[in-house]
Amino acid sequence: FCADHVSSLILLLENAEMSAVERAYLHVPLAYLEGQGVVSREERKQHMLRAALQLYQIRPEDKDPESTGLLALAINSVISPGELGYASRAQQLLLPESSSPYRAHHDSNATLFTFGKSILAHALDSHPRHPHLLHMWIHLLDSPGHAEEGVRLGRADDYAVSAEGAWHARHMPSHLALRLGNWTGVVRANLDALSASLRYISSSQRFDDLPSLVDSHSMEFLHYGYVQTGQFEKAESLLQQQIGFRHWTRVNLMATRQYPAESHWKDTWPAQVTCDTCSDPRNLDEMYLWSRRANLGISWAQGVAGARWGNSSLARSCARELRKMAEEVRPHFGLFSSYIEAAALQVEGLRAYLSDGDSSGVEMIEKAVRMEAELGKVPYGPPVVSPA
Repeated sequence: FCADHVSSLILLLENAEMSAVERAYLHVPLAYLEGQGVVSREERKQHMLRAALQLYQIRPEDKDPESTGLLALAINSVISPGELGYASRAQQLLLPESSSPYRAHHDSNATLFTFGKSILAHALDSHPRHPHLLHMWIHLLDSPGHAEEGVRLGRADDYAVSAEGAWHARHMPSHLALRLGNWTGVVRANLDALSASLRYISSSQRFDDLPSLVDSHSMEFLHYGYVQTGQFEKAESLLQQQIGFRHWTRVNLMATRQYPAESHWKDTWPAQVTCDTCSDPRNLDEMYLWSRRANLGISWAQGVAGARWGNSSLARSCARELRKMAEEVRPHFGLFSSYIEAAALQVEGLRAYLSDGDSSGVEMIEKAVRMEAELGKVPYGPPVVSPA
């Protein structure tokens, strides 16, 4: 949604007749969407969390498990499990304002993570096969430090069973499998998800809508599993399918994982993502981040591959491109900018060490690793070396 669309939607809803509960439900997504281009993404996530807490007070899980699911969605949005800065965000207190009436009913020291886990566990005791609750449970535990618990309790598979016709439900167990390095599980779950999506497309005869209906998210995860298990021919086939569907951000992310890991040089690389809706962080910042992340991946992967194959000039050019990108996004996403700087330093270090035989490159790589650790980055990214 762009800002104008959101304003029109808010105006429409303000004049609509609805109950207090209905209005509270609709206020949750609108709290996030309102203010695009004026209010930062992180602030809007906090607004959505407050709106979800207000809904939860009106409709606790014993009356309506969907309110719990929506609150868990807001918590996951704020925390962004497994992504940059996750470790610090997960430890944020539930609500910093001591005057909030909500704090009187909950542990004042509860963090976002522990509170989210508590409400989901309680709701799942009463609704063990509720698809939305199971979905949010997996996402909350979607980090290496918590994924084992999610697998041990079996709720990832419960979600796949609870919504058998939904291919995304069949895909979701692979989130936890990936965090644990269970690449066989990643491949199995996403093959199952893709099969389910293709069965739907076949039965509905909606072949003209194939690019929008095909489960490109599961294709990306399946591709990652193939790369990590050295099945490069299968990985290349999936990559070519995504190119055919013109899913350019996923194409770039997939190429980022595949090309540096292969045992031969690639002459042709996907182009950088360019589109009007991706270029302005004030208009559609989620897509802006996705496109910048994809382009970061391509520059990083080309730089790594260049360093590995002795193309020092290419690696140096990619490092410069990464630093330029870091400066571009700094005013809007400081944390992401620092991560790009770490990627540039890694490429430069690999170039110095592998292409030029300069031992100082090792120090650059070590500094890049320290920078990533300080940013709270978890081990989720493309492999630097070919899998055994």
